[in-house]
Amino acid sequence: MEGRTAYKLVSLVILTALSINFIDGKTTESKCTLQSFSKCNCKWKHEKLTELNCTNTDITVAEEFPNQTLPQTLVKITFSQNTMEILSRSFFGRNCSESNKMDKLTYLDVSGNYLKYIQPDFFTCTPNLKSLVISDNDLAVETLNNVFAPLVELKMLKMQQSFKQLHNHDFIEFFPMFGND
Repeated sequence: MEGRTAYKLVSLVILTALSINFIDGKTTESKCTLQSFSKCNCKWKHEKLTELNCTNTDITVAEEFPNQTLPQTLVKITFSQNTMEILSRSFFGRNCSESNKMDKLTYLDVSGNYLKYIQPDFFTCTPNLKSLVISDNDLAVETLNNVFAPLVELKMLKMQQSFKQLHNHDFIEFFPMFGND
């Protein structure tokens, strides 16, 4: 009988602690319990996953998560300091459609990878992205034609040392808004 009472007491304490974190609206951070992201850190708010940080977790390609769909509640995703070479829509683990987008995502950091290519329709899944960090990669500028066009809400773009070879005329051709009038 004492064992059951102790078990109930421990269960009550754990449930109380969890409910306090979520009722107060506090953000809690922990190792991810999502199957494919166990190496990553997660932040939860009101029981919804809002941030996923997979910095320096040896992730090579998004296809490493074939059975995991990223929750649409994510606001911030950080996949920096890994070895990804391609950004494709499979990164989000779903087919992107009008009713199936990462609408809440406002921040994406894929810096410090070995990115060589971004699939042309990659950003159609992120219509409200405001901050994009793609610094320290190995992109070929000629592969970026219209890649950034869907990012109508973009306010901050960090791309220092993102291109393997970049000449001024290439930059102006692919980012005409920065050209000389």
